[in-house]
Amino acid sequence: MTGRDELTAWLAGRDGPELERTLTLRPDALYGSPVRDLEDLANRLVGRESVARALQELASPMLQVLEVLAALGAGATIDRATELLDRTALGLDAESHHSYVEAMLRALGFAALAWPRPDGRYVVNPGLHDAIPYPLAIGRPVEVLLTDVPSSVLRSVVQRWGLPAPTRKAELVEEVRTFLADESRVRKLLSEAPESVARVLLDRSNEAARRAFAQVGGDPVDDVEDYYAAQFDRAAYAARQTAVAWARENGLGFNPNTFGMDVELPAETVLALKAAEIRAPFTPVSPTIATAPVTDGQVHSSAAGAITEFLAVAMATLETVTRTPMAALKAGGIGARELAKVAKRLGADVKDVRVTLELAVRLRLLEKNRAGNLTTSANFAEWRRGAPAQRAADLVATWFAMAFAPSNDRDYEDKSLPALALSAYGSGTARALRGLALRHVDRLDDGVGVTGVETLVQAIEWRIPLIATDPYALDLTATWVEAQRFGVVAHGRLSEVGVALLEGGPAELVDALTGMLPAVQRTALFGSDLTVVVPGSPDPAVVDLLDAMAVREGRGVASTWRVTPESVRGALDDGYDAAALAAGLRGFAESDLPQALEYLLQDVGKRHGHVKVGPAGAVVQSEDSGLLSEVEVNRGLRGLGLRRIAPTVLLAEAPVAQVVAGLRAAGYLPLELAAGGGRVVQLRSATVNGGVPNEALADVDDADDMLREWAAELAARVQGRRGPPVPDPEPASDAAARLVNSVLPPGAVPVSPLERRLRGSAQRLSADEVRCLAYAIEHGESVVLTHSVAGGAVIPEVLSRLKLGDGVLIGWSDAQRQRIVQLDRIDGVRDLH
Repeated sequence: MTGRDELTAWLAGRDGPELERTLTLRPDALYGSPVRDLEDLANRLVGRESVARALQELASPMLQVLEVLAALGAGATIDRATELLDRTALGLDAESHHSYVEAMLRALGFAALAWPRPDGRYVVNPGLHDAIPYPLAIGRPVEVLLTDVPSSVLRSVVQRWGLPAPTRKAELVEEVRTFLADESRVRKLLSEAPESVARVLLDRSNEAARRAFAQVGGDPVDDVEDYYAAQFDRAAYAARQTAVAWARENGLGFNPNTFGMDVELPAETVLALKAAEIRAPFTPVSPTIATAPVTDGQVHSSAAGAITEFLAVAMATLETVTRTPMAALKAGGIGARELAKVAKRLGADVKDVRVTLELAVRLRLLEKNRAGNLTTSANFAEWRRGAPAQRAADLVATWFAMAFAPSNDRDYEDKSLPALALSAYGSGTARALRGLALRHVDRLDDGVGVTGVETLVQAIEWRIPLIATDPYALDLTATWVEAQRFGVVAHGRLSEVGVALLEGGPAELVDALTGMLPAVQRTALFGSDLTVVVPGSPDPAVVDLLDAMAVREGRGVASTWRVTPESVRGALDDGYDAAALAAGLRGFAESDLPQALEYLLQDVGKRHGHVKVGPAGAVVQSEDSGLLSEVEVNRGLRGLGLRRIAPTVLLAEAPVAQVVAGLRAAGYLPLELAAGGGRVVQLRSATVNGGVPNEALADVDDADDMLREWAAELAARVQGRRGPPVPDPEPASDAAARLVNSVLPPGAVPVSPLERRLRGSAQRLSADEVRCLAYAIEHGESVVLTHSVAGGAVIPEVLSRLKLGDGVLIGWSDAQRQRIVQLDRIDGVRDLH
């Protein structure tokens, strides 16, 4: 009986609540077509991807017990697992240790990852072997190792043991598993080997035992040098080959590779020979999170200051980008130098500028202009008019949903990472990991907060080790700093914002932030030292005027600007009028402007504009002043912007070529001069196409292409990949009740005609995959299809609008391209989740 069959039998013994619990823990089993029966459910639960998802949810002790069960194989019992798992790390007594192991086994049973047989032995989910091929690092289990060993070899080994040899390979494998799981049999068999052979096999087992020992804190193992040294020692090499041959003939080791000269000892063989020396790590108790007392008042005050400061920096950054677009890198994103330039101008931290850009692009507040530089979009003008609490809520909620830590400026090779990089790293599990970190903080006792992020990270790594230790998962240390910057966490405890983020909705988040952020202010305080202070959140109109004529010096609970002669001159250079500036400032003042400020505006205003510079694209000269007068008043030449500056000189706003062409069209005979005063000589020959390329037009086209590419990037980053809507799966309670009563899904038949047709052509697919594909075709759903292409490469691809042809499957890719795939080249099918 295979592991899949045993799982079906075990599920048949579960009642409704027990099945519902399993389906709740393994929700992906309900995706796609409704579960038909217990056999169908078992097929889904042993699927490689389904098992991989389940493992990501397991805490460290569950994974540790599961790995021991996989290594024990057919000999897995609670007593042997308890013996192998190390209890010295936590100093547990034997009874507590056994209780912890028993609790982990129950949890694994609920998740259908390991379950007990009637004889007390445990069976692990067959899909586990793909995820943990070498349990305890001592070798592959017999069940995995014998996959590629011929039946004739297994039959010969079983007969050598004096046992009846079954005819089917599955039964032969089970016979070998059962034999090697019996420690007494293995040791007795080894005792019959020549002494030199036994010594070599024990040495091989010692190497594996040392590797397992290294997992619980021992010294790292490196036996490669010893292994290759033995190849050049004739006596050692001969002894090794003799032992290899004996182990292969007597079934203590196997060689799946027909041409190999060595054998691989199964995990069961190593455990039988060295079980007393192997101990697997076991940490059933979560690490303690270090805490210290903190009051609600301290949390509120610090959180309010943090989010107020960040919102001010974010607004200043985006307002700066509006006036001065940021140059983008050719490879995409904003480089470190450009980020540092903006941060220095604002007196802000570079990481705050980076985080602001990452959040703003997801809120569609940024876009590329025609020159390829980053600027704010039309959405920003509307967004900045919103209440401070609403703006802050948008930023905080966007951060909480991000797939990576936006403040992280290094990749996993420690190279500088541009902001808004085209290939932002991260994973879908990052959101769950960020939420788990905040929930750990939320579960702390009242009146205490986390004192160090290190202990919090250790607790999270204990809870979900496969996710937290993934190099592409969320950077928890960076996330902790970001959570404090947003006021989500303060003094190691969740603020009102953090609680609303976890437990509330958008309205609750805005309410929490309303109580923390100052109101919008249209009043400014003017100092005699030429400083301007706006307490609270300044109104956009106040910001626009002060940014135009003053220099920012601070932001946070209050924003500060300083007016200087240079800043006023800059405003006048941009086209402002000194009187208009003074009038605008008076509109924001509670009283008269300081005399020093009035004098500064008047002084700079009086001196500004004494020298005037106007546009001139060409100079028109003639000794005949009357002719120039005629040209100046010619209505047909008004578009050239002609004006008299001397009796014999006209200035034109239009460029030289346009002026020359205009004068010639009006009947005049101008002479075109070069910059040095000489005559322009241009000999033209006829061209095949009748003209020359318009370079300016080409530049515009290139800019349009860049703009379209950037827009596509933004859409993809903000919206994610959008597939067709996925129907909600059947509730776990309904599916469990139906399966217990052996009732088929509504409208289902045991095997549909479409399934029979697919089974005849898609030979590589399992019954569950055939059923999944048939359901997708019949109901118009999308699937992830893994198939081989020309050259032998195997690729996964999302296909929708599927139709079955003559030996082929026809569908459409995400890029709306038609795909025709031969059924016999389809290697796998799974639901789009």
